[in-house]
Amino acid sequence: MRPSSILALALLLPLLASPALGAPADDPRPIVPASEILAKIERGEPVEYNGVIVEGDLDLGEVDLPTKHVERTEMELNILKINNVSKLINSSIIIKNCEISDNVDLGNSIFQNGVSFEGTNFTNLTWFSGSSFEGNADFRDSQSSGGDANFWWANFGGPANFREVEFGGGALFCWAKFNRYADFMRAVFSSFADFSAAEFSFGDADFSHVVFSDIANFNEVQFSGRDVNFRGAKFSGRANFEKAQFTDRDANFRGAEFSGGDANFEEAHFSGGEANFSGADFSGGNVEFVGADFSGSNADFRKVDFGDDVSFEDSSFDHANLTLEDAREIRILRLSNSTFENESTISLKGTDYEWLYVHWDQIKYGFVYNGEAYLILIKNLRNIEYFEDADDCYYQYRRERQAMRSWWEMAKYIDILAWLTCGYGIRPGYTLGWSLVLVSFFGIVFWAGNGIYRITTQNQNNAIEKAEKEWRFSSTCCQASNKIYKIIKRILAAPKILRKVLSALLKIRPSTLRRLPGRIWNSSFVTDLSLKDALYFSTMVFVSQPPHDWRPKEGWKYWVMLEDVLGWLLLALFLVTLGNVMIR
Repeated sequence: MRPSSILALALLLPLLASPALGAPADDPRPIVPASEILAKIERGEPVEYNGVIVEGDLDLGEVDLPTKHVERTEMELNILKINNVSKLINSSIIIKNCEISDNVDLGNSIFQNGVSFEGTNFTNLTWFSGSSFEGNADFRDSQSSGGDANFWWANFGGPANFREVEFGGGALFCWAKFNRYADFMRAVFSSFADFSAAEFSFGDADFSHVVFSDIANFNEVQFSGRDVNFRGAKFSGRANFEKAQFTDRDANFRGAEFSGGDANFEEAHFSGGEANFSGADFSGGNVEFVGADFSGSNADFRKVDFGDDVSFEDSSFDHANLTLEDAREIRILRLSNSTFENESTISLKGTDYEWLYVHWDQIKYGFVYNGEAYLILIKNLRNIEYFEDADDCYYQYRRERQAMRSWWEMAKYIDILAWLTCGYGIRPGYTLGWSLVLVSFFGIVFWAGNGIYRITTQNQNNAIEKAEKEWRFSSTCCQASNKIYKIIKRILAAPKILRKVLSALLKIRPSTLRRLPGRIWNSSFVTDLSLKDALYFSTMVFVSQPPHDWRPKEGWKYWVMLEDVLGWLLLALFLVTLGNVMIR
């Protein structure tokens, strides 16, 4: 055969061999056997490929490499089915924009240099479980289109870059450790994503705009590094963050969408940063923060769309603020047994809920004042038959509104009067207490001033006989009319009397006031009336009318009239207040 024919045949052999190796006939990319890559790893040579198809299993099982003893837990040994000896890979590995057509098993290995699979498509099972990446681990823009990507107990000592990765199968990062920056921005998880018990430390964890099409499991995950970012993430399946730890940094879920199921943050722990859920969408189901702990971490749920029940039962807020301003479409908001301590606050301004279950004692010290929020909460507490809580809430609402008014407003003084006399219409005990005080006060005044006397028996009989002889129907009607007229006259005259009393008090000199306690203490008086009778007379004047056989002495009738008017006013106020409390 001629030399030229031999040369032509040699050039055609790679083209003729391509279909035999399984590559598509129209795929221009060169084919590299996995054994070639494994051989380079075994020799410690750099592995650098770009735009090739790797055929064959990329499996370190048959490669002779130095080893290192690694301490592993019983769970690791049983689940991963590996031993305590890891293989040391000294080669730097760069396999970019390639396609690996068979299985990849690089588990239980220690990559001492950087690893890059940028833009590479893993078409079968991908196994990095138990491996340790001491340098950069770059998987950005890669795809695992043919099977699960398994990174159980993987240890990322350097930055871990999974930006815009497409996980076609399950993505398993259980118990993985990310010791530097972990970047999953815009990654797509088409199947379940499991990060349970994973640890993110010493760097940011960025899951912004990630798409979770199935279950996203972050159960017991620990975010103890820097900020945690789920901004704009989409959870189309159930999102489970039960017992997750967000420590010392912000947890940003701003604008995240939970549209495919319940969002579970039971017993999650937020501390030292802000838990920002503002603008998030929880329309997919219930939202559970049962037993969650917010210690020094504000919980921001402003303008959140909730589609069903929201529960913060048994949660604790310590030096933390819960903001639910303008949150919408909450069917039931549960705050039972939650605690707000150390200046923690709760804001319900503009919050749209149908039912709210909470006792006022739990939130009264941290409730942020807003008139509308107060009135809606009061109505809600009455609707769920928490009547005492509703009264207490209304009382604090009036107290805060009173404190906010200017001293130049007349309404402030009306509020003060309503507060002192009847507790804004819900404290009948206040009115009863003032009644007892006034009865005692006027009784002592009548007794000390010897201001009343009792009609003798003979005079009393003559008055009765005279009344019997002069009895007529017309006179009875006149007496009744006169009595009503006198009562109205007393009520109308009360302001004049009060003005006279105030005018007299204003004329008293300061020096007289200073000497008044001593004069009272050392004063003496003579009275013909017992204190018991004086209190009896005062009580009768206060509740109805003076006894028919008792009369005020000259100059004391105004005192009797003043007590009578105050009695009618306080008794009427007492009945109204008592009705507000007893009639629901």
